[in-house]
Amino acid sequence: MNSTLRVTYYAVSTMWSDSISLTHPSVQKYMVENILAINENYMYDGYLLDYSEMGTIRNDAAATSRFNTAGQELAWSISNAVDIVRNHTNNNPKLWIWDDMVNPYHNAHDEYFLANGTVAGSWDGLDHSKIGVMTWQLDDGGKSLQWFAAKGLKQIVAGYYDTGNGTMSGEKDASEAKRLRNI
Repeated sequence: MNSTLRVTYYAVSTMWSDSISLTHPSVQKYMVENILAINENYMYDGYLLDYSEMGTIRNDAAATSRFNTAGQELAWSISNAVDIVRNHTNNNPKLWIWDDMVNPYHNAHDEYFLANGTVAGSWDGLDHSKIGVMTWQLDDGGKSLQWFAAKGLKQIVAGYYDTGNGTMSGEKDASEAKRLRNI
């Protein structure tokens, strides 16, 4: 069933500040504590995992000794985050992720900002039975939409807000998406 949902979303995220280790035990503990607190107070139907515009990946000793590429670290972290949410909620919420860090037509490629190694392969952390993708900044002629659809991933088209006219951008992207499945 295809339907249209319009959502406005604003967020501030740092890119050039200090980075954290995605594999550090304190990060894992923090993630578990947060989802437990959220689940105790709210019963959300879904969560958006904010893996977006991550300028530094695989820049600590633990990550470089464990993963050969930034993409492998990111894939592990995404899969781990999905498992944490699934294992610590009792209503089987829908999970979504911004597409940019798992999209080879966006940021998941060689020489991405301060990532230590290629970000390619980060999409290996996406299990289509557990998570969907919020695709945005679709100025690639539909390649991103087709690429994720071919992987069986459900998608929400999120018009890119920074074009000067987010509404027009969203409508253009939605028009492109109408011809594909899983969107």
